[in-house]
Amino acid sequence: MHLTHALTILLSAIATASPQDPTLAPPASEVQIAGIAFAGSGCPAGSVSGNLLPETSKIALAYTDMIAQTGRNTTVALSRRNCQLNVKVRHPPNWMFSARKTTYRGHARIPVGSNGTARATYYWSGSSKTAISTMTLPGPFDGEFTKVDVFSEDNLSWSPCGSESMININAEVRLLPVNSTEPALLSLTSLEDVELGWMWCGPRVTTSSTSAAPTSTDTV
Repeated sequence: MHLTHALTILLSAIATASPQDPTLAPPASEVQIAGIAFAGSGCPAGSVSGNLLPETSKIALAYTDMIAQTGRNTTVALSRRNCQLNVKVRHPPNWMFSARKTTYRGHARIPVGSNGTARATYYWSGSSKTAISTMTLPGPFDGEFTKVDVFSEDNLSWSPCGSESMININAEVRLLPVNSTEPALLSLTSLEDVELGWMWCGPRVTTSSTSAAPTSTDTV
């Protein structure tokens, strides 16, 4: 049985305070999603539908296979599912951005002795630095879960300074042990509200600014 899920990514102009920020963030009207691509065992060709809403910088995707399973009559390959999403963002020159906050939700039925992991990894084409959001669900667990992460300044992964960057988001669900005979299921229902922080990388200017302390909230 296939379940249809929605993946929504909201690219919000959330400013990152910095002594080099002349206006905190570029005008929202000048930030555009130039294109998207996706591939992976959790979103194979033909299993994903979606639309691009340039006026709100929102990407809405629906997919059917982001479900990890273990138990009798399942294969090892079914214990892990991933979806690699590539988003090309076009913005004014002399700016770079980072995924500052993420929220993802899902559903799991995990027996005693099994463990589930939901993870999202963010990185930039041409850069080795990553930002990772991970949630572990030990059994027994049966219900919905929510993971909210606000990345600290030390863990932010910034795009190259320029006018166009490709952000790569690899979402993954995994169940262990893979040879469990007890049925288990872990489904990533949505990855949403990916808020962008901006930093000026052009000529240095001096402004006064403050920044809030990062927080993280998990709900099960």
